[in-house]
Amino acid sequence: MIETHLAEAGTARTLRYWLSQALGNEGYGEELAAACERLDVGKNEIIAAQGEPERRFYERLKRDNVLLAQALLTCVIRVMAERLSFASKVIGVLSR
Repeated sequence: MIETHLAEAGTARTLRYWLSQALGNEGYGEELAAACERLDVGKNEIIAAQGEPERRFYERLKRDNVLLAQALLTCVIRVMAERLSFASKVIGVLSR
């Protein structure tokens, strides 16, 4: 699926590009990509669990650039709303 999409698009998109598009601001995408740390995880490795202390990435981001933190939070809320809307539509169709 991804290979097909990339072939249709003609180019692979970078993390910086994707973040810039998602956040609606090239500078935010650049800054957030620079702040990200790549983690290589195994197939069954747990990267987060309820009740464990979170890594303070969002707090640091909020302290260093409140506008970027707000843009990221808005992006997350928008994605969650889209997924909830889609799930509600699917449930409505399946309920018929």
